[in-house]
Amino acid sequence: MKIPPEEYDLDSFIQYVLFHWDEIRDEDKSREELKAICVLTSRSDWIENFLIRGEKNVKQFGRIFEITLPYIDRFETQKDAVYYAYHDYARNLVTLFTTTDLTDGFGKTADKIIRKTPNIWNLWIRPTFFDKIENLVLAKHPEEQISYFSANRKSFSLIPCQIRPTDRSIQYRGKDGSETLREFQHYYGVFPTVVEYIMNDIVLRVNAEGVFTLKTVNRETFDLFQELLYEIVSETLDLMKTAEELTFSSEKLETERKVLTIPCIEPGEIQMETKLTMEDAKAMLRFMEKEGFSAIDAMIDEGSLFLSATVTDRKGSVFDISASESRITLIPKYRTSFDSFLRFFEFITENIDQMATFRKFSDVYG
Repeated sequence: MKIPPEEYDLDSFIQYVLFHWDEIRDEDKSREELKAICVLTSRSDWIENFLIRGEKNVKQFGRIFEITLPYIDRFETQKDAVYYAYHDYARNLVTLFTTTDLTDGFGKTADKIIRKTPNIWNLWIRPTFFDKIENLVLAKHPEEQISYFSANRKSFSLIPCQIRPTDRSIQYRGKDGSETLREFQHYYGVFPTVVEYIMNDIVLRVNAEGVFTLKTVNRETFDLFQELLYEIVSETLDLMKTAEELTFSSEKLETERKVLTIPCIEPGEIQMETKLTMEDAKAMLRFMEKEGFSAIDAMIDEGSLFLSATVTDRKGSVFDISASESRITLIPKYRTSFDSFLRFFEFITENIDQMATFRKFSDVYG
């Protein structure tokens, strides 16, 4: 995907893509579909993480950045993944438009940068929000159908189900996708990871990690994408704000004899309707490793449930957790970033309690 080097804002960029989509696809011999990869960031210098030393791989076209990242595909061929990025400062949102394939191109380039950089995080869509997305779509497009979905259940999951509580991955195609997804959720305790919505002149696929695939490139599809994005970001920004306000700092207090260093901590709390048992807590610590969290110095009180541990993640964040049957307190310690807390909350909602809430300690207890 390549566009001419002109001055663009978001609207004029979209307008160009709409008017020239056929030639854009013809130039891209793989004829990949258009994706909009949505990322939250609190960093004003986010673009610097995409720079390659000694290369001019980032160009600015007005409000749009062209980012070129090389990779080796599965056939050992050198290729470039090209992204057109727009930063919505007011909503802490970066959208990467691309036709590169998700597994090979995105997975070996921008996705690796997002996963290793603090304070950058994919726009996660919590499982229960997919119901709201469908209601939003149906309100304007009553003919809407879910034509495809994929859904997962992980081995540790405590999400209720009726049939065999084991890990599973499901892909489904059919005109009754909406009803089938609800049945799978009820009977097999899965949560959606990808849902494809089809209606008159619109086919839009939504990924739980904030990747939108515009299978039809027209004004109607772009309008629906932007409407859904607005609703998703509005909910997620509340979680992001909470996570950003979890802080650890220190203040100096002078007394007559000496200067004392007083720690100032703003913890967060995840509240759950699901009650953790002793075995659940032990399994949670084991499974956290698979999700990129390492628990150090873990202790579990075998009386009324109490768990404490120091947690580190792949981005170098360090925080403590303190858990009872229905609450998990997150206590920042070192190099914490909002994305580390939100990924931990994602782990809880996808595996323990889809209705869990996340708030600052001071908002809960004053």
